[in-house]
Amino acid sequence: MASRILPVIRQGGVVLGYLLVYVMIWAGLAMLIAAIGIRYYFGKISFGQMRLNIVTVETDGGGGPWFGWASWASACCLWSSP
Repeated sequence: MASRILPVIRQGGVVLGYLLVYVMIWAGLAMLIAAIGIRYYFGKISFGQMRLNIVTVETDGGGGPWFGWASWASACCLWSSP
């Protein structure tokens, strides 16, 4: 019985791993394109300006708590210039 379940679990892990890699690549490219667009339209933005703008984001309005989390993650990790 266990000899049949182990390959199925392993195959499921492989599929989940490939899916995770594709999602991470897609999310990274989406954030990179967004950062390039922001840099093009608004110019160089300092970390202090981004932090000030993110503090004013209200999570109860347009997008819920995921929008607030995504805003903080993108500001802290992506294009913060000192």
